[in-house]
Amino acid sequence: MPFYAYVTLPLATYVNDSGTKPDPSIWYIQVQAVPALFLNKDQHYVADPNAKPWDTTSMVDAIYEADDPGPRKNRDQLKQLPKTDVDISYTYQALGSNDAVKADKVDLTKAGIYTVTYSHTYADGRVVSDSRKVYVDGVNQETKAITRTIIVHAPNGTDQTVTQKATLTREVILDATTGEIKSAGKWSTAKWEAYSAPEFKGYTPDKAQIDETAVNKDTQDTTVEISYTANEITKQETKDITRTI
Repeated sequence: MPFYAYVTLPLATYVNDSGTKPDPSIWYIQVQAVPALFLNKDQHYVADPNAKPWDTTSMVDAIYEADDPGPRKNRDQLKQLPKTDVDISYTYQALGSNDAVKADKVDLTKAGIYTVTYSHTYADGRVVSDSRKVYVDGVNQETKAITRTIIVHAPNGTDQTVTQKATLTREVILDATTGEIKSAGKWSTAKWEAYSAPEFKGYTPDKAQIDETAVNKDTQDTTVEISYTANEITKQETKDITRTI
């Protein structure tokens, strides 16, 4: 166990588990627990603008006092100090960066890697310390624009262009270490609105209306053309019939 120092205690009387004195030809070891600070594993979060302040004690497993010389104790028997009885320092690496700068806290709204160092100074001046990392992955909104272009070929020879743009979005998680996409959510859906062809007197469009269309991540950019043809002119024929009296 790392929190035990093996020492020789002068004039110690060795007693085994049965309460009887053991064979003096056999060596027995008395132990004394030394100061120790135990931390939990590294932590992982996703940046959240509404995140609550990070709990500084969440990384601390236990801080042990040094006990008096005597029989060996198990971990549960050792006296623990308050988890807040530590000094804490921080460094911060921005998303995908290798450069660390000093920080004053772990900010769960800000993506990157935080190195948290805990230390405790005992009454005799001994200092124990250890560090862990807090990884805060980034969050980004990706957008994807898909376009339907409508070209109206007017009877006078000019073209009118109408552009309909559908914008899709998805959330991506960026790895705190590399800054690259770690995972991605589903793309949203959108639609192109219905479009009615403009009217030109004496002409009929080949597409009077272009329907509303649902757009998803697999939809491709598309172009629709509207052309016109002249209406047939109906000529009124007349016929004179004469009655002579």
